[in-house]
Amino acid sequence: MLCESCGAKIEEGFTFCPHCGHTIGEDDAHALERGRVAIFPTREQLFPHWIWLLGFGLFIGCILMSVLGVGMAGLYGGLKERAVLAHQEAEERYNRGLAHLEEGDYNLAEAEFREALRLAPDYWEAADKLREVRAQVAAMATPTSETRNEATDLIYQQAQELYSQQNWIETTLKLEQLRGLDPYYERENVTEMLFSSYYNMALDLVDKDRLEEALRSFDGALEVKPGDPEALVQRELTSLYLTGLDYWEADWVRAVESFLAIYQIEPEYKDVKQRLYEAYLNHGDLYASEEAWCLAEERYEQAVTLDSNEDIIAKRDDAAYRCQVAVAPTPAIAATATPTATIAAAATVTATVAPTVSVSTVGKIAFAAYDAEGGAYTIYVVQADGSGLTPVAVEASQPTFSPDGQTIVFHSWRRDRLGLQSVSAGGGEMTDIIFGTRIEDGVPSWSRDGERITFASNKEGDRQWRIYVSWLVGEGEPIELRLGEAPDWSPEGDQIVHRGCDERGDNCGIYIMNDNGANPTRLTTDASDNAPAWSPDGSQVAFMSARDGNWEIYVVDLANPKPRRLTTNRANDGLPTWSPDGQRIAFLSDRGGIWAIHLMNPDGSDQHQLVPTGGTYENWLSEQISWAR
Repeated sequence: MLCESCGAKIEEGFTFCPHCGHTIGEDDAHALERGRVAIFPTREQLFPHWIWLLGFGLFIGCILMSVLGVGMAGLYGGLKERAVLAHQEAEERYNRGLAHLEEGDYNLAEAEFREALRLAPDYWEAADKLREVRAQVAAMATPTSETRNEATDLIYQQAQELYSQQNWIETTLKLEQLRGLDPYYERENVTEMLFSSYYNMALDLVDKDRLEEALRSFDGALEVKPGDPEALVQRELTSLYLTGLDYWEADWVRAVESFLAIYQIEPEYKDVKQRLYEAYLNHGDLYASEEAWCLAEERYEQAVTLDSNEDIIAKRDDAAYRCQVAVAPTPAIAATATPTATIAAAATVTATVAPTVSVSTVGKIAFAAYDAEGGAYTIYVVQADGSGLTPVAVEASQPTFSPDGQTIVFHSWRRDRLGLQSVSAGGGEMTDIIFGTRIEDGVPSWSRDGERITFASNKEGDRQWRIYVSWLVGEGEPIELRLGEAPDWSPEGDQIVHRGCDERGDNCGIYIMNDNGANPTRLTTDASDNAPAWSPDGSQVAFMSARDGNWEIYVVDLANPKPRRLTTNRANDGLPTWSPDGQRIAFLSDRGGIWAIHLMNPDGSDQHQLVPTGGTYENWLSEQISWAR
């Protein structure tokens, strides 16, 4: 049988032609139906190849976007992990370098330290060790003159390139290496570049809050240019800021002192204004928790001067009200809580308006006033009768007269003369008074023979207050006596009274010691006792204390060390100083809301204002007054 479609011969029994697929024996109707089926569009007609390609592309794109999204989500974490791993590897390299250095293999040590710096460019310890290794290698090497010249030229060129890139760490390493090979090579340029590199590296570290490393960089700059005023200022600011952080939440008094000192020098330094505000606020809260409302009011008021928001104003006003209630005199409280001697003294003060004894007022008084608007202290001298008020030094505080009354030594805030300075009692130029003074040095006292100065400073690394004695300029470094502050020399010149504690830091109060620091003896027993002042005859010591919840003035006899309270009111009274004849005591007070110098008799009678100081004080507790003939 032949196929009707293709004509091929096929055997019986086949339904379809094995050659062309034609149905064997279909009638015309089936053929017509088959033709109808044939005219429907095929898959290729319905979906051309370009549509398939487009769809496939979109599908692949979606997959790629998903993968990319996951990748981006993990990118930051990956980079961070990579940085951690790099630092870990840098640390391993650093430790290997230490091992090679200990074995004396300087080449391998240098290679490891360099690799550590490549992995972690801010690895300061590696930079230090690399500098040390290069110095040792330079010291051992004995190159020929030609080789040395080639090496110094190359290193200098490399240092210049690094300097232009502001790569301060590598620049200092290169320049230190250069100085090791030839200290006189381009000496002036190398000195300028090295100082600038250390200085800028320190400023960068301060911005990154890496303050301890910044101090080391400032020290490097000051080794290159000793006494550079700007480097000294920035180093002290960094040191004070670090001290404030160390005392944060541990000792609010010290924290306030540190941040206040910064604020007085450079108010825009980092976040010092906010730090100082928070220190005032937290210290006020601490006093409030102890129900020392007058002290709390003082701290809140200081905070208000920096940020007068509603919350702090409310706290100040509440503390002021509670302070007024707490100190309001009532017979019952006075009879049960106050010793008989104190009641008598208080009664004398309250009842006496006019002087009970006619006492001559002799000499002159030096004090510092703070200008809040200008942000600076000025030292004034006024006659003891209130006449002849004269400014003698600006950017200066904490004055004390020389024994002859002709010179004043004080704490200077001038950026080019930070620390202890002196000036004529009539005014004039500042001059150095001791060797190597620092910004932390303050509260000086002159020995009665006029040959030595004692002062307090927290310039050491632990930032604890210490008492020093120094001969005048040119007579050597200050000598440390013991931990303590607010020293005052005895009339005989063989003892110093001061605020201090025992060797364990306990049992604080007023102490007396020999002028060489020996035999410290406790005179008073309250930790708040401060600013002691020896009477001219050496028999009494006046001091200020918050032992009763408010700053008041007391006197203690050395023969009978039982403090007698001289002032009783809700104001701040403090910083006592004796008249040269011992017949009067001058002190600072904010009675009536006005800071002023006041006078009284040694028994507390005849208290009256002498002269207002004007304005306010950033930290009146750190000041002092001096009285001379």
